[in-house]
Amino acid sequence: MSLRSLMLDATVENIRHSVQRHMPVSQQRDFYLWGTAADNPLRDTFLYAMSVTQVINLSAYLLEDLVAPAQWQKLARYAGRLNTYFMYEIVSDDLAIGLSPLADGDTTYPLRRQTLYAFNHVMVERLSGEPTHSAKMLEPVQALTRNISGFRQSMTLEKHNLILRTYLQQRPAASQLDIEYGVWPVLVANIELCCELAESMRKLETGWMIRQGFIDRYQSSSELLEAGQPVPLSQLGDIGTRSILVSATLAYFTGVLAEVLDADAGLSSIISNGTLGDALSTAALLVRLLNDVGLPLTMSTYEREGLINALWHQHEMRPKAAGGMAQLLVSAAENPSFKAQFSHAAVLTRFHKDASAGEFNICLHNLAFEKSVADGLTKLEENLAYFSQLYQESQQRLQDLLADINTRLEARVVSTVIRRFVQFYATLYANPYRTTAGEYVA
Repeated sequence: MSLRSLMLDATVENIRHSVQRHMPVSQQRDFYLWGTAADNPLRDTFLYAMSVTQVINLSAYLLEDLVAPAQWQKLARYAGRLNTYFMYEIVSDDLAIGLSPLADGDTTYPLRRQTLYAFNHVMVERLSGEPTHSAKMLEPVQALTRNISGFRQSMTLEKHNLILRTYLQQRPAASQLDIEYGVWPVLVANIELCCELAESMRKLETGWMIRQGFIDRYQSSSELLEAGQPVPLSQLGDIGTRSILVSATLAYFTGVLAEVLDADAGLSSIISNGTLGDALSTAALLVRLLNDVGLPLTMSTYEREGLINALWHQHEMRPKAAGGMAQLLVSAAENPSFKAQFSHAAVLTRFHKDASAGEFNICLHNLAFEKSVADGLTKLEENLAYFSQLYQESQQRLQDLLADINTRLEARVVSTVIRRFVQFYATLYANPYRTTAGEYVA
């Protein structure tokens, strides 16, 4: 059996165990147990809609040839626990779609903003040692979440609707509203599993890095919600880097590979001197840049000027069009004649995704506060120059850090996992985000 197959089995087993252990009794709980049941013909569709398939693919890509087959079963169990957390986390993360300054906002904007504030606060408190169960701590926002459709916030709405229709046909007494608007039980399960996950790794040398990576993620996510004004680019890069789960994920796999499966005597040295932490944060910055900017990061100064000039021309063709910079980027990304000017037709795909969905983007954030599209284009050119330079410098820094790690550790599994993680997202984000090859992965 392949490592991926073992990870699939372990992940499904962990999902079912976690749902029963961490998710409050609810129709949402019943729905998850039905969706992951072995005899459910729609189980694969359910797992794909919940992004479980995608995170399993990432785990298998990172780890498959780094561990002897005799240890695959144990590795799969550890990966399965993290994959289950990601399944919950994607639901929580989706609540932030449409909350950036670029978004027009909708009727659920204040509800989702308040819910996320509460969720982030409770998560940090629980990770910091607060003993009160998250169901009790999140009780004040439970009623608010009844007005938030988890399906509409998802990027797999059609698959969610297909699964729910089948479920309701089999269980006509179930309520569509209790499932589609049943975000609250998932938030509770997310917090409880995350805390349990961090606690289970506490005794490892990497344990504190895993926990701190989680805490940084939720603290910085609240900082993003508060970023309702122009922010210095260096600060945007820092917030963006801490708000994704790269450091926590890579610290987790480092602990599994270099402590649980095979003890590496050199691990203490790269933790104590800061080399590992520096490598993880540099990898996180690179992934954030790839997520938010993508292909323009690798353009020459001349090519970036060509991109900005093409956007100017797009604007001049429709000077009175509504929507400001967000709409300009979306219309350009969807315009065949615009895309034909570049060797990569998906040159704007990361901007397209975030501008159309109203998601936070470190390169676009400040554009929302410019008075005109002309000012926005000037600012975009400056932002691209800054982040492209930062990307080049960070690539070199990561290369140097991984070389140092290789000299200190007995095996190259840690440096390989870090390098592959960045490479995975570099490949993913070079493709149109609406395609299977370029779709969102946590």
